[in-house]
Amino acid sequence: MNYQSMDDKIYSRIWTDNETVKTHTYLTDECNGRFACSVDERKAGDYMLTKFKEYGLENVHAESFQMKGWVRGEATMTAEFGDGTMDIDCWEMACNPGGNCQGILVDIGDGTEEQIEEMADQLKGKVAFTNTKGPHRSAKYGACQKVGAVGLVIFNGTPGSLKPAGSISLGDMELKIPAVGASLEVGSSLQRKLKAGQTITVKIATTGHNAMMEARNIIAEIPGTDPEAGWIIVGGHYDGHDVAQAAFDNGSGTVLTLEVGRVLNQFKGGLKVGVRCILFSGEELGLYGSFNYVKDHADEMDTIRA
Repeated sequence: MNYQSMDDKIYSRIWTDNETVKTHTYLTDECNGRFACSVDERKAGDYMLTKFKEYGLENVHAESFQMKGWVRGEATMTAEFGDGTMDIDCWEMACNPGGNCQGILVDIGDGTEEQIEEMADQLKGKVAFTNTKGPHRSAKYGACQKVGAVGLVIFNGTPGSLKPAGSISLGDMELKIPAVGASLEVGSSLQRKLKAGQTITVKIATTGHNAMMEARNIIAEIPGTDPEAGWIIVGGHYDGHDVAQAAFDNGSGTVLTLEVGRVLNQFKGGLKVGVRCILFSGEELGLYGSFNYVKDHADEMDTIRA
């Protein structure tokens, strides 16, 4: 195979076609955030199945799996302190189990495991307060819950009144305490009051809930000429969050996976190693799609080269 000619054909198709723009626009504008187990996720999956078939790939199909899905509810938070009361704009962190709590707000800094363990006595029966730096939010949630905190407030690190929305799910850990996200501006205001020595009591009420639901991985293949040569996996997750369009994370990776399948399929019959495109769901809520794929295809793992 003339690799220079192959490169030229790949680059020319990518640069002269408008396929990536059309695909990205559809996935973000028509399928919104493609939240796992949602109608939008199903719509996006159907679209990608259609596109892979249109591009001529083989063995195009969806693989369903069960996962712990989540439905967003309402969230309110009120802070009471020496000189007044503040209604705080917040929303539930993804996978929040719902429920209410009330307690004194305790700043745990970046919320490392060591910090939380050292503050265990201070946190019992209190509401932990942290930023988006340091450990993953699910690790902070688990550690705070373990030492007896009754709730968790995470404020963003990016200005612009933006609230964090990521998942607090950590494997099979039972989620028992409510967790909400607030903006950097709100978090900074509360931090200043705490540093000034004020005691802040917060009341949090949330109504979201978790439940077992069905999601799908989308798969398509370009078979290689040598069955013994195995497969190269090209993949990414196509689910995002329900509060935005998930254009970057991971609309961009979804479009890239589709585009790799499209431009490489013109060389079908000339590739020794097979190319398998996989678009996973359930990533944002706990990597469910990829874990389920590996579990369901455990006997094929030795055939995957990269």
